[in-house]
Amino acid sequence: LTKKFPKNKNLMLYNEDILKANIPHHNIVISNIPYSITGAIIEKIFYNENPPRGVLLIEESIAERIFSKNEYKKFSRITVSFNAFMEPVKKYKISRFNFIPTPKIDLALIIVKPKDEIDQFLLEDKERKFFLKFVAGIMPYKNKNVVNALSLFVKNEGFGKFSKNDIYNYLNGTKNIDKKIAQLKVDEIVDLSKSIFKLLYN
Repeated sequence: LTKKFPKNKNLMLYNEDILKANIPHHNIVISNIPYSITGAIIEKIFYNENPPRGVLLIEESIAERIFSKNEYKKFSRITVSFNAFMEPVKKYKISRFNFIPTPKIDLALIIVKPKDEIDQFLLEDKERKFFLKFVAGIMPYKNKNVVNALSLFVKNEGFGKFSKNDIYNYLNGTKNIDKKIAQLKVDEIVDLSKSIFKLLYN
């Protein structure tokens, strides 16, 4: 490509591992993302204080989870994490049979843009890392109520000194405390992560 476009001064080519590369600031990403590292690439590009717009070709099942904020069966880790930073705009299903060779999965073209306002908690490095770990830790328990899911997360993270009663008393008076994790909105899960961060680290 360097030889093919030698005179294009506005074109910069990088032959690097995307997960290790120091990517310069950019306004939009247009990409056919490798299926096996979709989550890692999305996290690197979009989960930050100034994410770009995106036009992405990804596995259809992942696209459905990104767009399905109100469907229990598809409500997942990537649903919460992605929608905390980005706003899904449009999704177009693309049949696998439009490609040669034919992949084993159907694809989707999605258009996404940064949220108008990203929660301040997610803009600090330590807090953002905690939030992503928090989401990964509670989503396996999405069918449990908030206190039960949080007590399992806290225990798994090595904070055994906090019992289920401790967590309940700490959150007592908080709305949605009796709901299941999957019944919460994305912003409510962000707020929950802030509360648990304060409990564990303050």
